[in-house]
Amino acid sequence: MLNNVKLAPKLIGGFALVAAIAALIGVVGISKIGTIADADTMLYEKMLVPVGQLGDISVAFQRVRVNLRDVILADDPAKIAEKTSALENLSREMDRIGAEYERLIVSDQMRRAFEEFKATEKRYNEALPEILALAQANKDEEATKVLLYGTIFAAAQAEQAALDKMQEMKVAQAKETAVGNTETATGASTLMIAVIAIGSLLAVAIGWLLARSIAQPMAQGVNMM
Repeated sequence: MLNNVKLAPKLIGGFALVAAIAALIGVVGISKIGTIADADTMLYEKMLVPVGQLGDISVAFQRVRVNLRDVILADDPAKIAEKTSALENLSREMDRIGAEYERLIVSDQMRRAFEEFKATEKRYNEALPEILALAQANKDEEATKVLLYGTIFAAAQAEQAALDKMQEMKVAQAKETAVGNTETATGASTLMIAVIAIGSLLAVAIGWLLARSIAQPMAQGVNMM
């Protein structure tokens, strides 16, 4: 069939087919690179950043507890006010980071864990006024008993346990995502190798057909001459 096609269209068509094969390989490669890039972005923004946020919340919570202890130990009203203010600022900082963390939650399981944490945080905050009132009245012994044996102690333990649980879940989720990303990259590499191999074979086949379609008429012409 190609023997009846003129040389110029034949060559142009052959080069166009090879170019189309190369373009197809490029499109597949770019698509897979984009998929891998999206997966890496997901790992960083939705997994690693929240792990850091949970760490910041945990640190702030420990500082809240330290400042609460300092409020009890302080006798000077100015010092008590200073530590109380620091405690309140840290609580607001925890709420701010918590709101940022909540926006990055991607699974129902993590959302339920966060709701559990918020419930423990609410119980802790509800227990604060009692101990703060005792500390501000310099009733240190009573405040210490509440701190060590009252409802606020159980609330603090529950809140820290909820934080630890979220961190463990998020690290496990990040690991699972990383494994998935590796599998995606491996699959993309395999697909690219297959596409390149098929494209190369097609290019060789097109070249052979073109060469044959050009050589046969030339041979016939030589024989006729």
